[in-house]
Amino acid sequence: MSHPPTSHVRYDRRSGAIVVEFHNGSAFVVPARSLEGLANASDAEIAKVELHDGSVLHWEKLDIRHEIGLLMEGVFETEASEVVQSPGARPGLVEKPPPAVWIGQVIEFLSSNLPGDREFGWQHDFVTAYQIACETLIVLGQAEETAHGAMPRNDPELPDTLPRWDDLATAVVYLAAQNGLITFLAPGEATQSELLGAGFGGSRQPGREMWAARASPEVTSVFRALGLLDGNGWTAESETILWAGKPGGMAHRFQE
Repeated sequence: MSHPPTSHVRYDRRSGAIVVEFHNGSAFVVPARSLEGLANASDAEIAKVELHDGSVLHWEKLDIRHEIGLLMEGVFETEASEVVQSPGARPGLVEKPPPAVWIGQVIEFLSSNLPGDREFGWQHDFVTAYQIACETLIVLGQAEETAHGAMPRNDPELPDTLPRWDDLATAVVYLAAQNGLITFLAPGEATQSELLGAGFGGSRQPGREMWAARASPEVTSVFRALGLLDGNGWTAESETILWAGKPGGMAHRFQE
């Protein structure tokens, strides 16, 4: 994707975003830890981003490069990254991606869709989906527990051992459903036009009408990063997550 001539790049610690500024006064903003290679980087390391040739973001110490044009197209992997399939895997079904691909997007999605904000903290309102999301941000080292939710840490740091991938994916699905960002359709409602309607990304497992859904682009993006979606189709890995989250299994899962 072409873009206006760039003038500056900086890391905004408060929002956790990389800000690319252009000469025409516009800017492009992307969550830093959603970029491959930066999920576990410190704020100090991320802040050392440099602009090369007007089109590439470069972290010399981390040996990471991202093309601005690709980032603007939603491609957050580096050129060297590959999707690895296990022997015998069916075409179109991907294995669970490594944490570096999705952890930043998971954190950004949870923190952006909870009541409250990064400055004053998040409130769970005693709603199970919000409680789970707050708990997830806490165990991911991004927040401290409060009586009514979670307060962002000044020095967020991922734990040495991440929570289970399926628990994190379930938290994302549950929060998305709570906020109406994904709607599972009843049998007979899943017409092609609805699934691919303007402003929505369609997702359904071939042959499984019960998982047909409408979802916002924000949701489909994080679902694809997590390996739940391949294009607009559910992956094999997604099935246990969907069973846990529809309609009420998710609350029990996180309370065990």
